[in-house]
Amino acid sequence: MPRQRILPILQVSAAVLILGVAAHASQAPLFGPAADPRTPARLDVAIRASTAAIVPGRPTVLSLDMRPAPGIHVYAPGNPRYIPVSVTFTVPPGVQLHAAVYPQGEDYVFGELKETVKVYSRPFQVRQQIVVSRDAAKAAGVSMTIGGSVRYQACDDKVCFPPATAPVTITLPIATRAPTRAAS
Repeated sequence: MPRQRILPILQVSAAVLILGVAAHASQAPLFGPAADPRTPARLDVAIRASTAAIVPGRPTVLSLDMRPAPGIHVYAPGNPRYIPVSVTFTVPPGVQLHAAVYPQGEDYVFGELKETVKVYSRPFQVRQQIVVSRDAAKAAGVSMTIGGSVRYQACDDKVCFPPATAPVTITLPIATRAPTRAAS
């Protein structure tokens, strides 16, 4: 076959091969099997509120209950070279978001590195207070959905896994009027 006919065939073949590898690489995980994007790997996260309904102008505490899988730990805030658990919420205008409160981590000593870091290896809870203004409650209507995420890096005693993000969402009704205090 003449050289002029072979060169275009090779170029097309190379292009198809490169596109195939790129398509496969975009779907294949870099570290181990692909995680189900709906379920956070190695850390269970659940969200709940301190009140049954949002009362405009009054605080509501959002509690994120987290449970590392057996044999897994996640980093607590305060470890400068590691990715700690962090909670991020996206709130509508008129919703005041206070700083998240994290529990004290437990000491964990990496044997080979002889380094002590703060981690969570048992169930723990992060709390974050919100206050919804009357205008924000009125704009929301009968209920308000607050969404966010928990970012973390999980490790076992041998390896740290790629950082992961777990989505969290809670929908709470808006109280039509403030609850009355019981007579004492």
